[in-house]
Amino acid sequence: HCVCLFDLSEKNDPPEANAGGPYTVRYPETEKILDGSRSTDDYGKGMKYSWTQTSGPRDVILKGTNTSRLVVSKLHIDPAQGSPTIFTFNLTITDYGNLTSTATAHLEYRKDPKILPHVSAGPDLTVALPQNTAILNGSATWDDFGITSYQWSRSDHSPAAGIPLLDSDSKPVLILSDLVNGTYNFTLRVTNGQGVSASDAMVLHVLANPHDRHIIQLHLDADISNFTRADLKDLGKYLSLTLDDYTIQFQGVYESHPHTVVEFYAVDTRTDTFMNVSDAWRKLTENGQDYRVLRYHIVHVDMKECQLSCSDHGTCDKRSRRCHCDTFWMENPFTANTGRQESNCEWSVFYVVLIVIGILFGFGIVFWLSCWCCLRRRNMARTKRRIRYAIHDHSDDAESKRMLTKGQQYIELKEHLGYQQSSLMQSESETEEEVLFDSAKKRRSSSPQMKNNKLNTEKYGKNSSLVNTVIPK
Repeated sequence: HCVCLFDLSEKNDPPEANAGGPYTVRYPETEKILDGSRSTDDYGKGMKYSWTQTSGPRDVILKGTNTSRLVVSKLHIDPAQGSPTIFTFNLTITDYGNLTSTATAHLEYRKDPKILPHVSAGPDLTVALPQNTAILNGSATWDDFGITSYQWSRSDHSPAAGIPLLDSDSKPVLILSDLVNGTYNFTLRVTNGQGVSASDAMVLHVLANPHDRHIIQLHLDADISNFTRADLKDLGKYLSLTLDDYTIQFQGVYESHPHTVVEFYAVDTRTDTFMNVSDAWRKLTENGQDYRVLRYHIVHVDMKECQLSCSDHGTCDKRSRRCHCDTFWMENPFTANTGRQESNCEWSVFYVVLIVIGILFGFGIVFWLSCWCCLRRRNMARTKRRIRYAIHDHSDDAESKRMLTKGQQYIELKEHLGYQQSSLMQSESETEEEVLFDSAKKRRSSSPQMKNNKLNTEKYGKNSSLVNTVIPK
């Protein structure tokens, strides 16, 4: 221990405190040292120092309050004062005779208006469906001039799905709903009291539901506002019985106009294994796609992610749930549009083309045969051979009894009777035959044609007379 001895007989004057200053601090600096070492006393030793804050925000930190130098940290702008914010500190000096002196230090904390606010949009987040909500926290944003506005926005390449709730896109905390699988890039932009803006970005990853490949979708012809929790429980009991007593886990109920869509998967809780989604889909579509169960009208049953084999000749698109067939393979429209309406790649393009060509060729043959038969019948009717008649006397002469052919009759008549003066009369009618008549009376008449008839008699026989001859048109 040190014992100090003072001569009290001498006169003792009060000390003189000197807190220094005025002090000025500019953002982003947040710390300042106040120097009171220039304080004096007539004795020069044994002075005591005491620093106290008298104005300004009280959340600053003071170190060395009993020393000649005071360290002030965590300085900031008072939103009520703005910039500059004034801090005042009193330094009190006490000498060995308990005489005191006090001095005041003024500290101004200023912020350059060009300096941007401190913005924090929060850390990057990752959520997995079926959770489709997220909270983005930007409340760590601050500025000495105060934050006057918040604005959340997303990039143009982010999914459009996902809506802010309660106008939270203009608040420090953003609440999102109806998110979908994808990557969202959000930006928080703030403006301080001086009109200076700054921004910060964060990324929200929304992962696909790990159970999507096991999920079945039921499209019900029902109003979602009238579809109750009791209805969902009853539907779950029916599905469990249909799917071999598997436990039904519902993943969501939502509206897809004009239907209500119920999503679920079947799991065996004893072994914690999922039921094969293709098997579940086939069991539920045994009676086709549009049927009634209890009081529910099931319009369509589908897999959330296609698991069809596509006849081993293609791949199934997970979103459209349709088969994309390999080269030279195509969908069987009968299977795809009836019954289960199962997309497939059953038909070979090569065989389909052959069959189509064969069918067309067959129809062409049938058509050609039909036309040929019709034309043949028509031609036969038009070109039917006409019957020629020749009347002879009852002569035993073989030469007079023979039937003359068409060509012989016509040539001989032309040569011996004369084509221009023949007594054979041609009848022009619309029938299929034209008959020339040679009357017996005319042969016996005294007309000049009688002479020609005598020549005819000598040719065909004495007792014969040609009655008629049939010549085609």
